[in-house]
Amino acid sequence: MSESDGPYLRMAVLCERVLQERDSVPSLIRVVDRVLVLGPLAVGGTAPATGAVPPPPPVSLTLALMFKAGKARGEHKLVVRLRNPDGTSSPDQVATVNFQGDDTSGANVFIPTLIATSDGGVYWFEISLEGVPMAEVPLTISRAEFPAVTPQP
Repeated sequence: MSESDGPYLRMAVLCERVLQERDSVPSLIRVVDRVLVLGPLAVGGTAPATGAVPPPPPVSLTLALMFKAGKARGEHKLVVRLRNPDGTSSPDQVATVNFQGDDTSGANVFIPTLIATSDGGVYWFEISLEGVPMAEVPLTISRAEFPAVTPQP
C-alpha cells in the first residue's frame, strides 16, 4: 500500500451517535473531543463514605472513519488501538474495510467504543490500515466532583 496511491483517510472523529439515513448518507450527532464526567452525587443526605466513591460510568462514543479508495481495491485490515492516559493500551479493535469501484469510491466505518474512565486525561485512538498509521484521534476526559446534597427541611 503506497501512501500516494491510497487509500486516504478523509475523516476521523468521535461522536455520540451515527444515524444511517435511508439513502445511506450518515449523520454524525454531537461530534466531541472532550467529555466531562460528573462525579457521584449523594441524594437524601446519604453522602458516600470517604474512599467509597464509586467509579464514574463508562463513556460511550462512536469512532467515525471515512476513507476514499484511491488505487486501493479489495479488503484491508483496519486496527484501532485505544491508548489510555497512563500509557497502557486497551485490546485492539479490528475491522475490515472493503474498497470497490473507482478511485473516488469510499468506505465508512463506525466503531462503537466504551471507555472506562477511572482516570481523567487524554485518551488516544491510534488508527492504522494494513499496518500503516493513518491518524491519532485524541479524547480528553475530565472529572467534575460535586459535594453531597442534603435536602433542606
